[in-house]
Amino acid sequence: MLDAKKIGTETITIDGSAHSCEIIDASYDDSPPFRPHSSITHRRFWIDPAGLIILREQRSSGSLDWTAEVTFFSFDQPVSAETVKALQGIANQPKDRPDWVGRALPDLTFQQLSGPPIKLTDLLGKPVLLDFWASYCPPCKVATLHAQELAERYQTSGLRVITFTQDNADDAKLWAAYNHVTLPIVLDQDQTAFKAFDVNGIPVTILADGNGKIVHYWIGFDDPAEMDAVLSTTLKAHTTSAASSSQGH
Repeated sequence: MLDAKKIGTETITIDGSAHSCEIIDASYDDSPPFRPHSSITHRRFWIDPAGLIILREQRSSGSLDWTAEVTFFSFDQPVSAETVKALQGIANQPKDRPDWVGRALPDLTFQQLSGPPIKLTDLLGKPVLLDFWASYCPPCKVATLHAQELAERYQTSGLRVITFTQDNADDAKLWAAYNHVTLPIVLDQDQTAFKAFDVNGIPVTILADGNGKIVHYWIGFDDPAEMDAVLSTTLKAHTTSAASSSQGH
């Protein structure tokens, strides 16, 4: 909150009961940490001081204006069946996409935030980890920083790590600098990569082997140890294969 002040009073009637409310006008900085003072919202609250209950709220942010108003009170009610069903649906969401295992990396070229274009098929020969993120997604920070840790840990094993974002160039640059992300960043504002890999929610991490075949497709970031184990196995197989090929020549 940046500022708040009382600007008046008003009586609101709910269920036949009158509530004398104090009207509080407040302003908030809702900006993301990496881009301070970029999103200021103004909110007005009608508060019943007897119970410290907000009975009406008006919010204004840019072109958005809306009002929320209490129409009835209901205390100590059980959780609705709809809410339970929605939470069960979230809990039962898949954590990976086995249907993607064995598919080949598409022959697509993408522009980096900084650096030359990246052609996925040019990455053949070494395992590659693809990390999909956005600056508005808190779990993405954890997933991307873990991907960066893996890139550093397995650099001598030949692992390549590429990240993809739908952020614009300015936000991507600010977010990366704020979080000390040094991985290659691909700008995908037209959603070419997101659509090609059927990414509907983030974070998503995809591992492909040295032949360009997808080994694992992770949705979310729930078990870094499991991801590390799959990656370690893939890198060991790649090293063994490369050694055999070298001996054969």
